[in-house]
Amino acid sequence: MTPPAMAARRDADPWRLVPALGIAQIISWGALYYAIAVLGAAIGVDLGLSPAGIFGAYSVGLLLSGLTAPLAGRAIDRHGGRIVMTVGSLVAALALFWLSRAASALEYTLAWCVGGVAMGLTLYDPAFATLSQHFGTSYRRALTALTLFGGLASTVFWPLAQQGLVLVGWRDTLAAFALLELAVCLPLHWWLIPARGRTGHPDDAPAASGGAAPPPSTTTSPTFVRVLLPAGAHRRAEVLALFGALAGLAAVAVDDGNPHAITSV
Repeated sequence: MTPPAMAARRDADPWRLVPALGIAQIISWGALYYAIAVLGAAIGVDLGLSPAGIFGAYSVGLLLSGLTAPLAGRAIDRHGGRIVMTVGSLVAALALFWLSRAASALEYTLAWCVGGVAMGLTLYDPAFATLSQHFGTSYRRALTALTLFGGLASTVFWPLAQQGLVLVGWRDTLAAFALLELAVCLPLHWWLIPARGRTGHPDDAPAASGGAAPPPSTTTSPTFVRVLLPAGAHRRAEVLALFGALAGLAAVAVDDGNPHAITSV
């Protein structure tokens, strides 16, 4: 099948997008979010970091994920999810490979900073925004289906990370996860996300006849957090995330100067 024919088929059936994004969500959530719970102790031993330092650097990444999300949303509004999430897969692969080769607390923290940007470009926020561009009034059903896929990430990646840790160690396990981003997530994002938002789909008929309008893009508000939290709560969440990340960064700094200063969390 020629590339134009593949694109036409992809655009005609947006439901093909849900399993494609679902598989990519399982991998991205598993590698960037859940694997650290299994691999963290071994990373700490190897780099001389306490749990506070290991998860503090991870918290910095989470903060950067939240800061990246609104920028990703505006990019999706302008260019579509295809480009943004494909770039996200590349950034995720870079972050995971850098983590796998980190030799110091500073390098480990910087790698998680890149990982945080990758989260903002690949996890639920950009995925939901992408769905909103292609499903019209079917958006909520598509979102629910995608969320079910994402819920499998810990079920898949906790035992997978554990087996990788036993068989090849944490470094090669993270390197393998980086390869999954390149070999699986990147092609799924590039080939199966339509380049443009869907128009003229039968699901939009109620809006055209005066019925319920399609849901607005989740990227039109200044931050994705507003989609998920009541009015006013997003600001409190951002402040708490900032304090948590700063506390984590301080823990990394303490560990870098004295690896045994903090022995438990």
